[in-house]
Amino acid sequence: MEHYEKEIQILKDHGYNPIKVTSMMFETTFAFNTKEEADRAYQELEVEKKLLQAWWYGEDFDKAIKEYETEMSKINETDYK
Repeated sequence: MEHYEKEIQILKDHGYNPIKVTSMMFETTFAFNTKEEADRAYQELEVEKKLLQAWWYGEDFDKAIKEYETEMSKINETDYK
């Protein structure tokens, strides 16, 4: 979590509360309770203020992570045959 402290603080300073923080494809990834909060945080902090660059998810994060894991396993299987 130490790796993400600065980014999490920026989110909190602007009134956002991510419920999960991770990395996907070497990109910081934030998950929020709702897609609406993720969209607002993205618009304010990445598009307008250019404070963060990340992937932003709402309640669909768990589904997205499963799809990501499935796709990554397919890539790995193909690369090493």
